[in-house]
Amino acid sequence: MWTHWVASFLLTNFVQGALALVWCAGLRGAVGARSYAFRARLLEWVLIFPVFVFVLQQVAQQIFSAQTADSFVFARIDLWLASISGEGHGLGFPIKLALGFLWTLTTLIFVVQEVAPLFARQTGALQTSVPHPRLEQSKLRICKNLSGVTLAFAVRVYEEEGLNAFLKGLFRPVLYVSSGLMSKLNDEELDAVLGHEWAHLYYGGPLRMLVIWFLRALQAANPAALIAFRSLVETREKACDELAGWITKNPEAMLSALRKTQVADLSKAVASGAPKVGAREEIIRRGEALSLQERVAAIQLAEFDRPNMGLTWVLLPMLALLLWGIR
Repeated sequence: MWTHWVASFLLTNFVQGALALVWCAGLRGAVGARSYAFRARLLEWVLIFPVFVFVLQQVAQQIFSAQTADSFVFARIDLWLASISGEGHGLGFPIKLALGFLWTLTTLIFVVQEVAPLFARQTGALQTSVPHPRLEQSKLRICKNLSGVTLAFAVRVYEEEGLNAFLKGLFRPVLYVSSGLMSKLNDEELDAVLGHEWAHLYYGGPLRMLVIWFLRALQAANPAALIAFRSLVETREKACDELAGWITKNPEAMLSALRKTQVADLSKAVASGAPKVGAREEIIRRGEALSLQERVAAIQLAEFDRPNMGLTWVLLPMLALLLWGIR
């Protein structure tokens, strides 16, 4: 029955995701990672491995015999699900009701928190943008710090009072900087902003995040994937702050730019007492303010390094085997 298969997949995915989250947290502690880039990589694996292992399990069932495909299995979610679904099992209905509520709530959070903002960003109209000499000069300074490496994106300014800078475009990304942000930042702080956006490209850019977002969408009902993805978004921002400080050799400029953004957001919130905002908008605003505070605190303690990934590539097959044992 297809409903039983869906329930089995959702429960298996949840258990595998939770195990991957715990495993990667323990691995980070064992390796002693200080780099936010390394932490972001671990969180990506939490989202990748459950889907990857599930696909391998389905392929193995089609190619090999049932006995071979079920080798190394130590937790049969489908059998447990069948046992609580049988007649005479008093806890069957409450457990299924609780799981259904959890999956529904997690999916709704995904739609509100991830799908709606992404749709708004992609479909929102962007004001006319133009090149700007100050941005081009900043780009040249960043290239010089990178030993002549050309930044693989165009830079343009657009008219907006808000303090925004973002990359748009999967294969030919363009960095858009608002006129409001340009007016607030000095040259060193503007260099830090461009360095931050270059760091996003260095770590995969919009295309990599789209792939990760797609994997997250496949696990929309998984609370472990929800935790991993939100943590990944925040950690990637801190990793880019970290790398921007290393590129510009001036982490204080990144810190100053973040603080100016934070002060501007607080001033805007105080000044916007007249127009009422909805609960969703207020939650988003408060979340963004908290995120900025965390980034300011993190960059003060950040120490950019390039962690040795060799140990993780040895231990990752162990994670794959653990997840393989759950089906």
